Amino acid sequence: MSDPANALYDGNHETPFLCKPPLPWIDAETRANMLQLTYRVRVPFYKRFPRSARNALARFSYLVEQPKPRPVGGDLLEYDLVFSTLPVRPDEPLPWVMNYQVITAGGTEIAEIAVPLTARASWKYYYTSEPFKIQLKKAWKAVLIGGAILYTGTKPKDGATTWLAEDESFERWKDSDIWAVRTVTVPSPETVTLTS
Repeated sequence: MSDPANALYDGNHETPFLCKPPLPWIDAETRANMLQLTYRVRVPFYKRFPRSARNALARFSYLVEQPKPRPVGGDLLEYDLVFSTLPVRPDEPLPWVMNYQVITAGGTEIAEIAVPLTARASWKYYYTSEPFKIQLKKAWKAVLIGGAILYTGTKPKDGATTWLAEDESFERWKDSDIWAVRTVTVPSPETVTLTS
């Protein structure tokens, strides 16, 4: 049985052609749908794809991996392109020790009480070539400056039952323009018994 992808073969390997059946799978960590496409082309006609390349298949539209090409004889190269959907990673419990802040001495000092608990880590994924435009929330903290207590960070909404445990952070996912923002939340101080 012939591979219908060979219909793309131009007879001289100057145009990349799909040489193996597409290989789909699900990423174990992020549950993203992945698709590997394997091509062959002559060495002088090989080009690396830009990180922002998109696949015509709508479900697998983001290029996330492009390993080095492999020589397969003569002046032929074989190379893989791995595409992915935008990940939707499930939340995970995380062992944590939260230093809850308590204002003491008539509102002139800040004490911290370490409470071991289970935090919740969550991820949100963004497709962008400008990751520094992603707005990250900062943990709400009290600071003592010149005898006055000031607050920094993203103020939790009134009645919130969870707070940020740390500032949100982001990192590149695979070799792509997909960025993972990590958020760690803990129970708000009102929902925890604080004893020193």
